[in-house]
Amino acid sequence: INAFAKLTKREKEVSKLLSHGFTSKDIAKALSIRAGTVDEYRDNIMSKLDAKNTADMIRIIYENGLLEE
Repeated sequence: INAFAKLTKREKEVSKLLSHGFTSKDIAKALSIRAGTVDEYRDNIMSKLDAKNTADMIRIIYENGLLEE
C-alpha cells in the first residue's frame, strides 16, 4: 500500500504502537502528547489507509507488512 508512505513519521510511530495493543493513554504518555492528539493521529492514519475502524487499520498494517518499515 503506497498510502503507508504518505504517513508522517509520528503517524507511523502511533500506528505501530496501536498495532502492539497500546491504548491512546499509554501512547500519549510514551510520546509526551495528549491522548486526544493520539486519537487525531489514529483518525488521520485510518483515513490515509482507507480503514473503516481501528481493527481494520491494524489488519491493513499487518497484511501489508508495514510494521517492518
